[in-house]
Amino acid sequence: MPPWFGAPESELGEALPLRAVLASDVGVAVALVSCVVFSTGFEFGIAVRSKEDIDSHEMGFGPPPPYGPPPTGRELVIGLEFADGRKATAHNHPSGQVMSFYAAAHEGREPELPVGPILMPRGGGGGGKNWDFRYWVWPLPPEGTLTFTCEWPGRGLPMSRYEVDSAELRRAGGASKKLWNDA
Repeated sequence: MPPWFGAPESELGEALPLRAVLASDVGVAVALVSCVVFSTGFEFGIAVRSKEDIDSHEMGFGPPPPYGPPPTGRELVIGLEFADGRKATAHNHPSGQVMSFYAAAHEGREPELPVGPILMPRGGGGGGKNWDFRYWVWPLPPEGTLTFTCEWPGRGLPMSRYEVDSAELRRAGGASKKLWNDA
């Protein structure tokens, strides 16, 4: 498994107490609710809570509506920005960096390691008024400010930003407990 694909299987990770509302209005809130850091990257959780039921299409997925494809550009968008200006957003399709890696491997060439950041959805779901999602980020951010971003055009939530000192994540990555040595 490439290192950007997910957390090392030989580590437990180190939890960080990152909890913050990223965006909200009178009827909905999007919050960062968890963060577990590994030597190569980190996983974080997002919780969406609403006073009213949320249609799955507003979350960016779901069965096709009965009369044509769902509208695009209205779904919840989670992203991040490293201190050096590199950015990534989570989509329902792989990024260009990921697709280039797989294309090279498929063609029998040695794939180049993506530059990153890679922000990959790792699962989640929900229904009604409660939705929860997990994301994987590779690599660990460089020194400086790490910015989480959130935007939800369909709900009228403009781009919002939440900043953390990446030194916390880098320290936690160094403290991630290895269960065994990879050979």
